[in-house]
Amino acid sequence: MDFLMDSWFTVLFSQYANTPTHLIVIELIAVFCGVLSVIFAKKQNILVFAYGIVSTILYVYMFYLHNLWGNMLINAYYTIMSIYGWVLWAQKNVDSEPALQVTRATKKQWLVAGIIFILAIIFVTLIYSYQSDFEFNLASGLDILTTSICCSAMWFMAKKIIEHWLLWILADTLILPMFFYEKMYFTTLQFVILTFIAYKAYIEWKKYLTKN
Repeated sequence: MDFLMDSWFTVLFSQYANTPTHLIVIELIAVFCGVLSVIFAKKQNILVFAYGIVSTILYVYMFYLHNLWGNMLINAYYTIMSIYGWVLWAQKNVDSEPALQVTRATKKQWLVAGIIFILAIIFVTLIYSYQSDFEFNLASGLDILTTSICCSAMWFMAKKIIEHWLLWILADTLILPMFFYEKMYFTTLQFVILTFIAYKAYIEWKKYLTKN
């Protein structure tokens, strides 16, 4: 058991041997804020957007360094949508209760999500195609696909639509190999945790929706 633990720690930390300390700190802060953001989302707490904005801004920088343009752009999009969602979630009704309640996606909203998904695929693919050294591989393919799923998920989240958790679970599961491939092991661990939290959150939101 000790041997296995030592091996995992060696794999995890050896990849950071030549990484500047400030980049390690930035990734850890982004991971911490990202996990907190999902925890607050699970509880329908508006702080989801505050921590989310910090995490996404830091990831814009991290993905820029790794030439993952799709994920860089999606995190910029997350930042904008977080501000939009913050405004929506902050609105109160006459009883000082949140005006925006948890709902299921309508056919029209699924259509909008589908359009966002298709436009995101086209946009991110075009971004990649303009790179002179672009080569389609596992990382770029997963980047394009998960970026597009996440665009739809973030729009659903801003609207408090419960299906956004299902899209996050799908995207988080698909994106894990990409982060591992890029040797971003702290971020890989983060997304394992996020997938688990997203599953628990979906169950919790579903119970809330049934009750109310």
